[in-house]
Amino acid sequence: MWYENQIGKLDNITLNLDDTQLKKYKIVKLKILMEIISNQSDGCDACEMYKSTIERMIRTIDNGGSIKEYDHLMKLIKHHLIEDHDYVPALHQILLIVLLAVSFAAVIGSFVFNDWLLVGILGAISGIIVGIFMNIKHLSSDFKM
Repeated sequence: MWYENQIGKLDNITLNLDDTQLKKYKIVKLKILMEIISNQSDGCDACEMYKSTIERMIRTIDNGGSIKEYDHLMKLIKHHLIEDHDYVPALHQILLIVLLAVSFAAVIGSFVFNDWLLVGILGAISGIIVGIFMNIKHLSSDFKM
């Protein structure tokens, strides 16, 4: 219910914004954050608190308020999602899936060519890369959605 109400308010406000303002306030990203926070808020007190923060951000957009404070609030919400909910952005998930698929194909290919040294090297490299991607949340505090 909260999500639908806030999306309605945001949609009404954004009707009066030009493309520059839509990009400035990162409306698409805000909508994504709103959906995630709405889904997580039942079991998380911080997410429940961030609902009022998002409402304040929507008022900021409506009043043409400070982008500096707005960006700061957005970063706080993203940081919470990364640290407390292990949220990994979709792009990183896609990269991980592609990496695993390529590694699997390389291993299968090495069986065809019967080169076990290549299998070991590819396995080690794949393991390192997968480890990096699984811990990507620690490498960036401001993920791209």
